[in-house]
Amino acid sequence: MQVLIFLNILRDMGSKSLFWYISKTARILSHRYADALHPLGLNCAQANVILVLAEFEEQNKSPMQNELAEKSFSDKVSLHSLLKKLEKMEYVILKKDPVDNRCNFVSLSIKGRYLIPRIRIVDDLISSYFAKQFETRDFEKIALSLGKFIKEESE
Repeated sequence: MQVLIFLNILRDMGSKSLFWYISKTARILSHRYADALHPLGLNCAQANVILVLAEFEEQNKSPMQNELAEKSFSDKVSLHSLLKKLEKMEYVILKKDPVDNRCNFVSLSIKGRYLIPRIRIVDDLISSYFAKQFETRDFEKIALSLGKFIKEESE
């Protein structure tokens, strides 16, 4: 029933689909995020990987590259290239697995850890920009629903 009501609301708004609205919103936020990250010398994907690595470190864990790919929603080839750039920038450390030389453990360097609070400030700025578009209760519902959707799709 809720789905039908939702679809009717979308139809009343015009011919655009839900995917169009989500995609357009993601692009707008992505551009704002990229602009805010530019002074740090990072792009969105690099900042995302650094924050995911920070989550692993909070659990005292150094992930394998494939674990990092899964948690950061990256494909392995793109992630490998991104990690090589971050390693060159001295933000991450790649260490070969002694058991399987084809695999790498990934961790943040001191320089990479220094970026975490700065990236979180950018996250907060973008989140507050997005949140201003909604009433608090609506924003909380959206955030919780998106989080639930992502969690379910990730399992």
